[in-house]
Formats: sequence, structure tokens, C-alpha cells
Amino acid sequence: MEKPRSEKNYKGLAFVPMIVFLVLYVGCGVFFTLTGTEDPFGQMPRYVAVIAAICMAFVFFDRKTPLSAKTEIYTKGAGRYGVMLLSLVVLLAGGFQSAASAMGAENSIVNMGIDLIPLNFLVPGIFLISCIISTSTGTSMGTQVAIIPVAIALANGAGINVAMAGVEGTYLLFLDLRKYVKPEGIGDFVQKKCKLAVDYGEWFGKNFVGFNRLNLATHPEYVQKAVANIAREIQAL
Repeated sequence: MEKPRSEKNYKGLAFVPMIVFLVLYVGCGVFFTLTGTEDPFGQMPRYVAVIAAICMAFVFFDRKTPLSAKTEIYTKGAGRYGVMLLSLVVLLAGGFQSAASAMGAENSIVNMGIDLIPLNFLVPGIFLISCIISTSTGTSMGTQVAIIPVAIALANGAGINVAMAGVEGTYLLFLDLRKYVKPEGIGDFVQKKCKLAVDYGEWFGKNFVGFNRLNLATHPEYVQKAVANIAREIQAL
């Protein structure tokens, strides 16, 4: 019979990930507020601070444990395994996209793609890259976050019309709240007032800031309740 493994008491070290998050997000927000920067708490994206905190937790937790085991422990402890694993993928993809855009990598890829890839191969090429990414990551969400900003920039740079034709059916709804709530306040409005968990538009690129993505692939009663909550809180503004 295998001897049960004793749990290690991390004492004060258990608070290190939370401290890292607070220092990065709140600390940067306060600093940029004092310096008079516009949208101070938006300068350090929350998901980047969360990724840093999670990485710190992985470093402090039993270094002999494989990364795959640490990931499983974290996802099961934070909630449902599949949902939390997908959330990690989205966080990492969003952080990668923001970092790549900030360092100019997105523009470099766009310029290189326009110079090297013939125009008639551009759309099939993006489709092929998306297939490879989705197969490698195993998630459509991670593929969307990673490829949409680059694909839109490539299309605009090549003069391709990115307007999309209307569809006959979908299970995803992008809700535009910009007329009612400022982009920096949408997170608090949706989570604290409407009591909803959604995908935020900025996760899919700068063009979607101010939007929220609702998943309609559920019981109609839940969709109606979500819409009713949003409508009620908008009327209360």
C-alpha cells in the first residue's frame, strides 16, 4: 500500500502569488494614477498579473512535482478541471498577444506576410495556420485569441475587405455595451452588478474593446435571465 504523501506547510509563502498579483496590478495602477496616465489600471492587464501570480505559485510548489501534475492540481483546486484548463489557455494566449503587439511583433509579421505571401494565398494560409494552432492547443478559444488580431491586421495591410457576411445561426453573441458603460468599467458592471461570467471583447483584439461575448449554447432560461440582468442594470444607470 502506498504511503500517503504529507502536505507541506508553506506558511507565509502561500501568500506570495497573491502579493505578486497585487503588486503588479494594484501597484502599477496606483503608480500610473500618480503620474497622470490615462486609464492607469489598464496599463497592466489583469490577466498578465494573474499569469505572473500563477507562475509564481508553480515555482514555490514542490519543485520535484512535474509541471503537468502542478497544472492538474491547480485546475482541480480552482474549479472544474476542463473549464480552468481552458481559462489558463485563454490567459496565456491573451498575455502572448498583448506582449507581441506591444513589442511590435504583430506589425513585423504583417509586413513580412504581405511581402512574402502572394495575396491569393493569404486567406488559405491563415486558415492553415489556424488549423495547426487549434490542433496543437486543442482549443478553439486559444486559436481565436492568437490568430484574430494578426489575421485582421494582415487583411487590412493587404487591402482585403474584412467585412463578414451575415450568418444564419450561431451560438455566440457579441454584445456592444459601449453606449452605456465605459470600457474600463465593463468588467465591474458585468460581474458585480449583472452577476455574469462572460468573455471580454479585448481578449479577441483591440477592435472588440467594450464588447462582451455571451455563449448561447445553454438552456434558454439561462440566456433569458442573463439578458434580463443586463437590461435591468442598464436601466438603473
